[in-house]
Amino acid sequence: WLGAPTEPMLGHITGTSSSLLMVDGVLLAPFGKLRGIDPSNGDVLWEGAAWPHYGTPGIMNVDGQAVIITPGGEIIRPSDGETIGPNIGQIEYVGPVVVGDTVYSIGWTRLEDGKTTVTIGRAHKLFGEEGGRIGVRKLWERHLSKERTYASPLIKDGRIFVLYWQGKL
Repeated sequence: WLGAPTEPMLGHITGTSSSLLMVDGVLLAPFGKLRGIDPSNGDVLWEGAAWPHYGTPGIMNVDGQAVIITPGGEIIRPSDGETIGPNIGQIEYVGPVVVGDTVYSIGWTRLEDGKTTVTIGRAHKLFGEEGGRIGVRKLWERHLSKERTYASPLIKDGRIFVLYWQGKL
């Protein structure tokens, strides 16, 4: 029904582990492409770019407006799929985690040279701007490890817990 997945996926050949989400009455289907679907009849309301991600998007409310934050770092309006803010940086295998007005992007990524890989941590505060746009303020960014992580981090009481692929916490 949604067609074939994007090939190649980031890190592997095919497949998905992204979960469906419901945001402001729109069913988000991240498979092959990110799509907004009318859940009452299955009509595709909008279709985004190729979806090579395994992670599930993060959802947050910014000044009364629901927004989608993708593992690719895009900030998207759920009603029409439009990008409404700057890119906050890509992570692979996992999706961003939202706590209040802060987005944590903690996951394995490729650096600008396209060859070096690290697990990176970033935190951004999102805020509303004129015309329904979303502004971003970077709070911090750190290279955490050269090991991969395939699990979303836990953020609790101001502490961040990351489980790396061989069981290191």
